[in-house]
Amino acid sequence: MGALWGIGFQKDDKGGYILDANGFPISEVEQKVLGDPNPDWRSGLGLNVEYKNFKLYALFEHSQGGDIVDATEAVLLDYGVSKATGNEITAPANLKTASGATIMAGTKFRGNIGNFGGGDVALDQSWYTGLGGFFGNVLEPFVTSATWTRLREVTISYRIGKKYLPKFTGLSSVNFELSGRNLWLNSKLKPIDPDSNVEGSGSGRGIVYFNNPGTRSYLFTIKLNF
Repeated sequence: MGALWGIGFQKDDKGGYILDANGFPISEVEQKVLGDPNPDWRSGLGLNVEYKNFKLYALFEHSQGGDIVDATEAVLLDYGVSKATGNEITAPANLKTASGATIMAGTKFRGNIGNFGGGDVALDQSWYTGLGGFFGNVLEPFVTSATWTRLREVTISYRIGKKYLPKFTGLSSVNFELSGRNLWLNSKLKPIDPDSNVEGSGSGRGIVYFNNPGTRSYLFTIKLNF
């Protein structure tokens, strides 16, 4: 259910960007479908291993396919506080900017070097506060793969049997358990959890916009069995 809807860049019949005189893409006017937030499939793999008094349980999960919009990064680029805007680059050649200015070879500037198909250009403030940031209203560059793999949970336990316990306690066994959740995540979307959603359980899926970060938890448990 639902689709990622927004403004993209103009493209030719072969799918390449239509560029302006400075070598930068031109935005479309009408909104269109930019992606599908629904995964192609999801799976889980559980592991239970027992050896003598030790037990190990692990749960891996994978979500394949689907798209997600990193609107957080889009806004940070516009504000100039994204990590990507903190680079200091020396122009290897004369580079055009989105505003039409030219950065001469050997000149240092803050930003990055990009190429949209017409040669290298300077991605400086004029780009990120324009079409290269979200307040330029072009959402397409911030649509990325929502595929992820994670280690959802791991539990390691050890049981001490009755014969090793003092008789006066009346205990039949004691179990020590150490558990962790969300210990590892592999995703193109960093550092936000791609399984999170700005609208919670609502239908507006596939949108990251200053979501709360995912939590990682640890739990140590002692079970006294009588």
